[in-house]
Amino acid sequence: MASSLPDEIVLLIFETLAKPQWDREGYSERQRTLSLLALVCRRFHRLAEPLLWRQLRFDKWQSSTLRKVQRLLPGSGQHVRAMKATTKYRPYNDEQISTQQVAEVVRMLPTLTEVRLDVGLNNDGLFKRLAKLTSLTSLALVNVGISETMCREATVVFPHLVDLRLRQWTFRYNVPLTEPPVPPVLRQVDFENVAFYAKALSNHTRLLLNPALVESSNSETGGDIIFVPTYATREWKSSLDEICDLLGDGQLPQVRSFFIPDQVRDILSASAPEYAAALDNFLRACATAGVEVRWLADEAEDELVCREFWAYSRELAARRSQEQQEAQVDTVA
Repeated sequence: MASSLPDEIVLLIFETLAKPQWDREGYSERQRTLSLLALVCRRFHRLAEPLLWRQLRFDKWQSSTLRKVQRLLPGSGQHVRAMKATTKYRPYNDEQISTQQVAEVVRMLPTLTEVRLDVGLNNDGLFKRLAKLTSLTSLALVNVGISETMCREATVVFPHLVDLRLRQWTFRYNVPLTEPPVPPVLRQVDFENVAFYAKALSNHTRLLLNPALVESSNSETGGDIIFVPTYATREWKSSLDEICDLLGDGQLPQVRSFFIPDQVRDILSASAPEYAAALDNFLRACATAGVEVRWLADEAEDELVCREFWAYSRELAARRSQEQQEAQVDTVA
């Protein structure tokens, strides 16, 4: 039956089975399914092999792994579109990759459109290396240290980038004394997800096209801020107390919404009385200040951007567009 179907129909079926999966189990199942299909016959092998190589996941980043993949890659890596690489990175250890290894990947996989790196990379020059991926549309960096110098020098333009995700891109003890300038690449993407302390972006949030997603609050914070607290219960309480004080003093006039995971509400409500009280005080302060609180359903650990955030980004973009149009009308009048 399958042999009577045209290649276009068979390929459509294969592509349905080969939807991108980044979690370990989903990725393994995807690769196993495509591998079995490739063994059925030569025709299936010809159709399934490009899909088999379209997505690569490295659970342990090593140069030897890259060399092995390079030997096996068909078509000089032209089929690969997405790659995720991880290491068991911890601060202060030596298990880091270099920008030279990133350059090696760029040379090996020139057609990448999606890159995810969780590799403990602290070297400058990363954006310049990745800029050679001219088709890059999605970039996710976790545990990647971006220095103030790199922010100043990151003038590289990713012409097709629409999805930028930065998590833990520097550590608390590395926060510079002066606020790092926002490089052009951060101003041109459709949204910005920065799991970072708000202080480092406090003077620049109004420059961003979309809201900054930060993991803590600061008295200098301005602009449209979405709040995602850190994972320690004590820090949750401290952050909520701080926000209550800032709202009460009128120091967050631009804040319109807070996005908070359901787990924060559940854990604080079930914790010590002072933690539950901190949550109640926060909700009352938001209601008084006219700030909306949206509760987020639990998401996968490596997927902080959820449907509610995208919806909010679209609402904000529409609101800003309307404000600009009204301002132009007033100017003409």
